[in-house]
Amino acid sequence: MLRTLPAIPLLLLLLATTLQVCANPNPLTPLWRVSSNPSPGMDALLGLCSDGLGRLYAVGFEYSDGRRLLRLEVRDVGSGGLALYRVYSLSEGDTLGRGCAVSGSTLYVVGNTEVGGVRRWLIVAVSLESFEVVRNVSSVEGRAMAVAVAGDSLLVAGDRVVKGGPSGDTSWRVELRRLPDLELVSYYESNPSTAADAARYVAVNPVDGSVWVAGDNRGRGWWRIEVLDRELRRVIEVEPLMPGSVYSLCFSSTGEVYVAGNGGLVKLGRDGAELGRHTVREFLTAVTCYGGYVIASGLIAVAKGGELVWDFGVYVVDEELRVVQVAALNASLRPVELYPPRLAVVGDTLAVSFPEYFGTPDKLDAVWSLAAFRLQLPGVEAPRTTVSPTSPPTSPPATPPPAAPATPSWYLTAVAVVLVAAVAGSLLLARARRR
Repeated sequence: MLRTLPAIPLLLLLLATTLQVCANPNPLTPLWRVSSNPSPGMDALLGLCSDGLGRLYAVGFEYSDGRRLLRLEVRDVGSGGLALYRVYSLSEGDTLGRGCAVSGSTLYVVGNTEVGGVRRWLIVAVSLESFEVVRNVSSVEGRAMAVAVAGDSLLVAGDRVVKGGPSGDTSWRVELRRLPDLELVSYYESNPSTAADAARYVAVNPVDGSVWVAGDNRGRGWWRIEVLDRELRRVIEVEPLMPGSVYSLCFSSTGEVYVAGNGGLVKLGRDGAELGRHTVREFLTAVTCYGGYVIASGLIAVAKGGELVWDFGVYVVDEELRVVQVAALNASLRPVELYPPRLAVVGDTLAVSFPEYFGTPDKLDAVWSLAAFRLQLPGVEAPRTTVSPTSPPTSPPATPPPAAPATPSWYLTAVAVVLVAAVAGSLLLARARRR
């Protein structure tokens, strides 16, 4: 015969379960949202990174007298307030920042100059004490797109113009440079096709030290990933996975790889074997692994007024690629070039950068926008964000955060059902015992 549980312990068990579910209905809680408008033109924020101590670094370009100049903004992660900004002119033409990384007291920014229609790699070291450029390295013809710190070295990835090839032919290029002097140690190149191929992201797998490079094979129109050893020799290549390009990747605590790009997320083993995928109609341009979860940002489709519209947003999935939450940013979009959103995590705060567009179609104005969320993911005890001392904000107060998403009706219904069931079960069991 089955034994019935005592009524009061059963009630307490059900209430505890309910409270556990109630405690965290929204893993992403909005904190703040800010914007800056460096010029009336099409300015762009292209890279975002942090020092882990409460400061965010945003890099890109602003328009000034018909030229694009490298712009750096330093913001407080707790409030979004602007601590300072700098504008650098490092060539006779354009200077663009595309990615950044922090090592010690130095910020490394990669991108390109463009003079007379010729693009050339640019690698810049900026002191985090004076915010002056302390080193400025120009490399091959093309664009440096991504950067990662690897111990006492710097990895830089991008594309290189192929001389003597078909018009528009670019190859992948990865450089290994010594810190802090930025001397070139070695480099690797790969040319998947005669089209405009590019290495768009580079990172080191912390489990085995392998170098993962992600980008595209434009000739075939597919994602492409190459895995290099520490001497930049290729050991694995993965292609195709999905149509389009790869923009970012991250690693789990066991070394599994999560790749974001056109069409969604793909999970790979350390040997490059596909372990799963989450497909979307949109494209995801940044991804970070966080305490057993995967967080990605990009262009998403959201339902508004009975129809699907485009917006920038954030996906949260678990390590099996099951969706936990999707948060839209309610960005002001226009049918123009959409510069990719980027992510940075500092403690328990997630920051996301994205472009917004205002004005008329014949005179658009692009602004730099950033938003932050408090991360409250089940089972993750993240360190609280620490705020480093910075100069008083020189920008207007941050825009109040958007209201937190309303608790869905199904959630309230589920809570009510559990409570009613608990009370009813308690009464029935009490009656049964009295008999």
